[in-house]
Amino acid sequence: MASEDITISPESEKSILDRLYLQNVREILLTIICIALGISFFLGFSLIQMPYIMISFFALGLAPAYAIIAVTGAIRGPFAGFIVGALGKLFTDLFLYGMIPLMGLPYLAYGVLGLIVGLATYDFTEGRSLAKMSILSMVGLAFTLMLVVVIGLLLGDVAILVGIAFILLPQLTLGLPSVFLLTPIFARVWYILKENVPLPI
Repeated sequence: MASEDITISPESEKSILDRLYLQNVREILLTIICIALGISFFLGFSLIQMPYIMISFFALGLAPAYAIIAVTGAIRGPFAGFIVGALGKLFTDLFLYGMIPLMGLPYLAYGVLGLIVGLATYDFTEGRSLAKMSILSMVGLAFTLMLVVVIGLLLGDVAILVGIAFILLPQLTLGLPSVFLLTPIFARVWYILKENVPLPI
C-alpha cells in the first residue's frame, strides 16, 4: 500500500484568530474600522428608498444593504460580517422606526449572511471567486430570511402563511437578485479602491 502525500494548504494552516482578523492589535483595530464602515454603509443604503414593484407577494427591485453585509464578511471574515449584519439591522430599525422588536433576535439572524460569506476566502481579481461569493451570498440570505421567519413564528405569534407571504417571499425576491448582482460589484469596487488608494485594510 503506497503512502499518499498530504499537502496542507496555507488556508488550512490559519488559526481561528487569523480567519477572524483578530490576531493582533492592528488587525483588531482594522476589523473594528471595517465594522463601523459596514454599519454606516448598511444604514446609508437602508435610508435610501430604492424603487421596487410588488406583484402579489413578490417584490421586484434591489436592496443594496444586503450586499454590504456580504461584502464585509468577504473582506474581513465571518466575525465582521456577522457584527455588521446584526448591528446594521438593529441600528436601521432603531433609527428608521424607533423600535427594537422581538428582543433583538432577528438581528442576529441577519448576521448569518455575513457569517456564511465570511467563512470562505476570495480573490477579488478572479471571476470564479466573485461567482462563489455571489452564490454564498444567496445561500446566506436564504438562511437569514428563514431564521427571521422561524424567530417570528416562535416568538412573535406570527401565522405560518403570514410569515411566508409577507416576510419570506418579498424579502427573498428583493434580496436574492441584490446579493447576486451587487455583492461582486461592491467587492470589485472595494478592490479597485484598495489598489489605487492607500487604505490600511
